[in-house]
Amino acid sequence: MKPMVKLTDVSDEDAPEFVRDCFEAWYRSLYPDRQGLVVSDVRDITSGWETRLFYFVLNYSYNGSSHNDRLVARIFSGKSARYEHEILSRLWGAGYPVPRVYEADDGGVLGQPFLTMEFIEGRGLEREFLSGSQEDLEGVLDVMMGLFVRLHDIDISQIFPDRTGVSTLEYIDRVLSRYKEVTADCGIAWMEPLIEWLEERKGSVTPMLPTVLHGDFHPMNIMLRVDGSPVVLDWGASKVGDRRSDLSWLMLLAGTFLKPSVRDAILAAYEAASGTEMDDIQFFEALSILRRLTDVAVSMEAGAETRGMRPGAVEMMREAAGHIRNVYDLLVELTGLRLPEYEEFLNSL
Repeated sequence: MKPMVKLTDVSDEDAPEFVRDCFEAWYRSLYPDRQGLVVSDVRDITSGWETRLFYFVLNYSYNGSSHNDRLVARIFSGKSARYEHEILSRLWGAGYPVPRVYEADDGGVLGQPFLTMEFIEGRGLEREFLSGSQEDLEGVLDVMMGLFVRLHDIDISQIFPDRTGVSTLEYIDRVLSRYKEVTADCGIAWMEPLIEWLEERKGSVTPMLPTVLHGDFHPMNIMLRVDGSPVVLDWGASKVGDRRSDLSWLMLLAGTFLKPSVRDAILAAYEAASGTEMDDIQFFEALSILRRLTDVAVSMEAGAETRGMRPGAVEMMREAAGHIRNVYDLLVELTGLRLPEYEEFLNSL
């Protein structure tokens, strides 16, 4: 049964108290053998466009021992938490460095789906990307590419036991089909020239074996624990597909949020770590640009929730207008295409 009051109905100021009260009642019913259970130190630690994060401490006694578990609730907008919960559980079982996950709920507690996981004490890798030091960049790329290649080498059946691998062309067709549907439904037909550009060239893309994809691999989704060991976060977009899709997304984000030269450094580091040349990477960069521009345009036109993002994401997009313009400029550079309606949209930001 869903609560009468939802988290989305509560002000940001009152949200921590609301989460505390809901979680205390839920945990007490879930674990009646935990004595003196209290939820404390609840605070909103959200930083991204998609999900909302709350840190909290779960205090209780069990079998004569006191526990003060430091946890994070990852709260989703418009999609189930169980998909990511299952992926994280399987990655943990496969020995890949992810946070340990615990419970998942599809809306009965807060009115929104969420999962709970361990709190990672440490820091993200974005500092090295932003420092401007070549030594820092090379060091962080060594860590990231090691994690990236390790992920792409995992046996697909360990993470997605019910799925078979798809060919490169099948994967591209699925992506393009999804964006054709999204752009048509949301009335942004002016994205069609880019879709047509990709359709015309997809048949000549060199095929590669399918892999497990992260879907949003970038420095802010990788943390270093206090002991220096890395942990990869945010697996809601994980799926099976062509690894160049993962790689080009990282290249796009880093190159447009930071500086263009980082794109080439990332590509070179991945090829060195994997021992494989990434042919036709520019095609996948254009595919990633389609994803980014569509997500932004649809969120602005129809609301962020339609793309599975949290309320407030649109304002964050406006604050990242420079990044969005850089994405469009890269589109022009790679394809020669211009989208007049999108240029008008950019000028309105």
